[in-house]
Formats: sequence, C-alpha cells, structure tokens
Amino acid sequence: MEKILTNAFEAFDNQRYGDALRLLREALDKPLSVDERVNAYNHIAYIYEMGLETQPSHVEAIKWYEEAAKLEDVSAQFELGQLFRNNLKDNQRAMFWYEKAGARRYSPALYQLGIAYDVGDIVERDKAKGELYLQQAAASGHFLARAVIARKSLRGQYGLVGVFRGLLGVVTIPVSASLAKKANPLDDRLR
Repeated sequence: MEKILTNAFEAFDNQRYGDALRLLREALDKPLSVDERVNAYNHIAYIYEMGLETQPSHVEAIKWYEEAAKLEDVSAQFELGQLFRNNLKDNQRAMFWYEKAGARRYSPALYQLGIAYDVGDIVERDKAKGELYLQQAAASGHFLARAVIARKSLRGQYGLVGVFRGLLGVVTIPVSASLAKKANPLDDRLR
C-alpha cells in the first residue's frame, strides 16, 4: 500500500499527473490512514482543478476536496472556498467553507474572511468583523493579513503609534515573506 502512494506522489512531483491520478485512485481502494486518504483526495482534486493531463473539472475537484473536507482537512475546506468564490462565483458556499476553515483558525481562511467582510464584495460589509478576522490572521503570521494591517496603520487607522508600526511592517513583511517563500513555496502564510 505504502508503495502505491509513494509512487503516486513521486509521479505527481515529476509532473506525470495521469500516472499519479491512476495510482491515487488505486490507493484509495486500499486501507489508508486518515492523513494518507486526505493527502490522496487533495492531490486528485488539484489535478482536476488545474486540468493536469486531464480535462479541468470543477465538479470533480469539488467532489474530491469535499471528501477531504469531510475528514476535517482545513486546507480542503479553504480550497473549496476558493473554488466557489473565484471560479463558480457562489459566494454563499464560499463563505460557508471559509467560515468552516476559519473556525479552526486556518490563517488563509481568516484572511479571506477578513477581506470579504472588510470590503463587502461577497458578503454584507462589516468592518468590525473584517478587522477581527484580519487581526486573527495577522496574529497567526499570515503575511498578506499583516500587510493589510500595515497599510491601514500607515493611513492612521490605529493612531500615531500605529503609523510607526505600519512603517516597520512595510519594511519587514516583504523580507519575511520572501524568506518564507524561499523556504517553502506552499507556506500557508502566503496564501
């Protein structure tokens, strides 16, 4: 069993997505740990979402992300929010999945919730709620949330002391984000 998954992930990493898809589906017919199953579901969903050696299919991507989300995978919950918001323009379902992942303190979801409420583009505007989510995301180290807070600080939203903190953020956040991206391009704090 372990060999099938190892081969599947190796095929994925080597951009042999058709082989990866076949091996991942084969692996799902065998007993797997929850983490292995979630990982397989997310890889299959991504292959369909991006149309990697297959026809792109949001329907298939959603199906597989939902399988991972049923197992409480916050990354899959977040990806469902992204798919519904950006590709299917279903704001209600996007918010459902962002809220679900945000309830588990997943910083990319907290950031998206903060932006959604702050801007009011996919949900009724609620600046206080948006600020709360952005602060939570920033506190967990989310770089984009920290950048939004820094920009607000520079505009004086948090008083004179906030302006100084904003200046510090403008200088340090890009460097920190760059180092994080170099260390791990898939770092959740960059999503």
